Formats: sequence, structure tokens, C-alpha cells
Amino acid sequence: MPLHVISGRDAVNARKGNPVSSWPARGRNNRFEPLARPDIQASFTLEPGSTIFTVGSCFARYVEQRLLEEGFRLPARDLFRRPEFRELQYASINNFGAPSIYNEFAWALDPERSYDLDANICEVGDDKYIDLHVLNTIRPAPLDVVVSRRTAITETYKTVCEAQTVIITLGLSEVWFDTLTSTYLNVGPLPRIMQQYPDRFQLHVLSYAEVLEHLSATIELLNNQARKPNILLTVSPVPLQATHRDMDVAVANTYSKSVLRAVAEELTCSFGNVFYYPSYESVVITDRKLAWEDDQIHVTSDVIDLQVARMIKAYAQKGGVDLRDKVLERLQSGPRLREATRLFEDYREIIEADEELLRWYLRVLIQRGEPQVALDLMSDLEIDGNIQPLKVQALRKLKDFDQAMIVLETSLHARSRNHALWQEALETYVDQNSVKEALETVKQWVSATPGAAGMIYRRSGKAFERLDNALAFEMYQKSLERDPESDLTKTALDRLNFS
Repeated sequence: MPLHVISGRDAVNARKGNPVSSWPARGRNNRFEPLARPDIQASFTLEPGSTIFTVGSCFARYVEQRLLEEGFRLPARDLFRRPEFRELQYASINNFGAPSIYNEFAWALDPERSYDLDANICEVGDDKYIDLHVLNTIRPAPLDVVVSRRTAITETYKTVCEAQTVIITLGLSEVWFDTLTSTYLNVGPLPRIMQQYPDRFQLHVLSYAEVLEHLSATIELLNNQARKPNILLTVSPVPLQATHRDMDVAVANTYSKSVLRAVAEELTCSFGNVFYYPSYESVVITDRKLAWEDDQIHVTSDVIDLQVARMIKAYAQKGGVDLRDKVLERLQSGPRLREATRLFEDYREIIEADEELLRWYLRVLIQRGEPQVALDLMSDLEIDGNIQPLKVQALRKLKDFDQAMIVLETSLHARSRNHALWQEALETYVDQNSVKEALETVKQWVSATPGAAGMIYRRSGKAFERLDNALAFEMYQKSLERDPESDLTKTALDRLNFS
């Protein structure tokens, strides 16, 4: 059965009406480079001060901290107020696999399931015990401490019944199975446990159907035993640190994440209270040098902060999405400079924290006659492929062509697909009446992106109108040869013929 069945007409209309239905070109409004910001479909609102239950891998821990700062109640963090957890790190309750997430909820909520202390707590030394279902990085402890921690974890999972929202972060589909209890573990057993019970444990690579079965059972359990909370699914971008399969870890990880992402999509279609947040896409599409620490496993703090901030803005901050859209709409409408400046004064924190809003504000400053103010703001920014064209544009407005050329020489190369930067290079030469260099720029631009030749020649024609109508006419003719149905090009040619 398909996940969605949409009539042809509705599908076409949906594509046309969706501003994020296509991949953005490099340059203006590029929401994927260098930092990816996929559109967020916030289908519910986190009520201020409400209880949010978080479970899963590392991303859940980062979300918790920001939610605490916003005034929400987090049972997962309340656990660490208990004496047996005070010296442990928050990551000690990470839960990576769909089966182990289900286990914890079932032990807490299902009257027919209970945690088998005798089978799951193992002695590894003189009065030193470990719980097979918690991270193996937790040091062995006396039996009463281990049992107390297990009781505390189960009691914490029971508090999900008080939660209005549950956030589940999916981590792995390569998991360990305990043949003695017929139960999946959260992580692999310690080497000494493997040696002590050599035939007890197996590695399982879960199929799509198995992951779907465990997560469906988890959601049904929450819907039946809790108050049918809003359930927000995320897929952790953190990859497998190592695979136990005979293949490259990158190949194993791609399978693992693909299965989790596909299951998340089906669950959002199957349950009315299940939604998806694109943390996985946000990180893996981002430039790797910006996204990953040197170990290429852990996500950089800057990227984590950006993604969590976007999540909080979309789901939690009062008026976050509506206010942001309101500001963007005002900036896109091309307000007068005084109005734009007032917008910036009123919503400075929102605009400065949002790259797209900041670019629109810089554009307004430049177009409305304050290029130096725009350059001053840019001095504190990372000058990436989205900001470079605006910097050149501001320098052109100030007629500082030497500095504009320095920016272009250091950022524009022959194979660049940044159309906004190519256009600024062309405009810079036209501003200086440098016809030969302008024509060479057009040639290189077309060579770099031949599929966009129609658009390139049309934009070039418009630029040459300030310099030479004959050259402009030639550019428009070339544009029409590539795109005979272009009304924009036909209108430009008519205008030149009329003049």
C-alpha cells in the first residue's frame, strides 16, 4: 500500500504551491548550504510549562537542555536528582534501538511485562554488578545500587503518562539480542560478559518490518496507557561508531539510518499524533567540515545549537514561527529603509539569529541606500556563498571596485554554480564599463552552468542595457534561443525594439 495517494491535479497544484518543493540553486535563498535548514512542518505547539518526555540517543539530551531553559518539565532530567544518578552523566540514559526503547516503556506501562532482575543484572566482580540494559560505560556497582538505578529508570518511564509530548530520537538498527531472555539490549554487552556467556548474545541487523513493529508497538502502548501525547520522531545523525558486519561502516550506517527514516515516515502516516522533525537531514546535508568534529562521528556544537534552536523556535517559542514568517514577509515586500530599520530594532534577536532573515535585511539596506551599514553588519558574519554576493553588491554601491574585485577573486572560481556571485561579477565589470571582461564573465558563467544558459543570457542582457543596447539585444537573442517560451526574454526584446 502506498503511504499517500494523491490525484494528478492535486499533486501538480501541491508542487506549484509549495515554496520548498525544489532544491535551491547556489546563491540567493540557498537553505541547504553551507548550513542546511530544511523547512519545518510544526503540526502542534508545546504548551508553556508542560511535561515533555524525551527518550533516545544524544540529540534527545541536547533538546532536553534547551527545553529546560524554556521552562518545560523534563522527567528524564528529574531522574538525575536522585542520589543513585547524581554522579552519572546525562548520556548514561541514552537509548539507541527501537526494540530497547519499546522495552523500557513496556516494563513501565504493560502490566504483563516486568523487568527480570535475576536475568538482566549480572555479577562481574566481587560485589560488582551491571545492568545489561543500560550503557556499558557505567561502572559496575554494588547490587543494591544497580537495582536502585533500575527501579528509578522504570519509575521515570512511568511518568510518560503525565506528558503532553514525547520526543523519540532513533539511533541504530544494528542491535544486540539476548537469547536467554529473548530480549534486545540497548548496547552491546561488556567483553567480560561475552566471555562469561559465549553463546548467549547475538548481533541482529533489523529489517524494516522489525523496526516498524517495535515502534508501532511503542506508540500503541503510549496511546493506550498514557494520554495519547503528541509524539515527535527524530533520527539521530550520529553514525555508527563501528560496525560488527563485514563491510565499510559507511555502508552499514547508510542502511541503518535509511531504515529508521523510512519507518518514521510510515509512522507519521499511520498515527494522527505522530510527527517528524528533520534533524537528520539538517546535519547530513550540511557541509561536512561544518557539521562534524574531527572524529567524523560527533556533530559540532554550532550545528547542534542551530538545529535545536530551530526546533524550539518552531514548536515551543511563543509566536516563534508566526512571528518569524511575519518579519520575513515584511522584509520580502521591500519596505522603505526606515521601516526595515524599525523592523530590525523591534525584532533584532530574531533577525540576527536567522540567516535568511539577516540576508533579507542586508539586501534592504543595500537597495535602500545604506551599503556601509550593511558592510558593518557583515563584518561580524562568516562570509559564505550566501553573503559574498551581498558584500560585492554593497561595495559596488560604494564604488569601491578594488575591494569588490578582491572578494570576487578569492571566492569565485571557474566551476562555481553560485549564480548570484557570477551576476555580481558581471555587474561589477559593467559598472566600470569593462566590456571585454564583462563578456568573458558571461562566457565563464555559461561554461560553469550550461543548463542555466537561458537564464544567464537573460540576466546578462539586463546588465548590458546599462552599457550597450546592441550587446543587450545579442544576449536576449541568445537567451531566447535556449528558452523560446520565455515571456521575460520576449518582453525585454520588445522593450529594446520599442526604444
